[in-house]
Amino acid sequence: MSRGGTSRGRRARGSPWALFLLLACLAFIGVFTLAEGTNQGLVASETAVTEPFVPALAYSDRADWLANGTLERLDSHGAPEGWEFFEVTESDAGFDRRPGETFLSLTCPVGPCVAGLWQRFRRLEPGPYLLQADVYLDAGGGEGLLGARLGYDGRGAVSPTEEGVAWSEPGRQAGWQRLSLEFTAVEGPGTVFIVFDALVEGAECRLAGARLLGPPGATPPATETPVM
Repeated sequence: MSRGGTSRGRRARGSPWALFLLLACLAFIGVFTLAEGTNQGLVASETAVTEPFVPALAYSDRADWLANGTLERLDSHGAPEGWEFFEVTESDAGFDRRPGETFLSLTCPVGPCVAGLWQRFRRLEPGPYLLQADVYLDAGGGEGLLGARLGYDGRGAVSPTEEGVAWSEPGRQAGWQRLSLEFTAVEGPGTVFIVFDALVEGAECRLAGARLLGPPGATPPATETPVM
């Protein structure tokens, strides 16, 4: 056999191995890229998002009972129309909306605070309800208690310190999160609360929206002014 024929034979025998090595390298690169993308997703999920959630149309057969659930049109005390502001501590706290923002920010000028909003209904139809709120928490590197929670008083009391208030599990993770509280109301008055436990110096607390859904098929009352 000529030398040229021998060279062609070697190249022919070497081609499958070269193809195998090429495919192996491509597969390795693909797996590495997929793993890198997965790790990036996990890291991203642990960081605070920059935009608030939009309150979802959960349980579409239910009606939203809250007045001004989008928390617009603030009054002079920082409370949206249909809501009343409260503070358990004494730090001159309040809500405000900075230019260009779509959420409320809690300010505590004189140190940490426990504060929030309440809305009272003169009459709730009996049945199941779902209270939701979108909140943002950031301790800013500080230490102390930081969280947010939702509450409901089936007697219509307007103080969050009453023993009869039913509370949701507190939200404590950093960034935007949705809080939920399910309860069953009997016919009569009821009060809902959104509370921030901001006992961290310089903490950032925001509120983007809230809604009270239920019960199915019921007609919500006309917008009410909170009753003290």
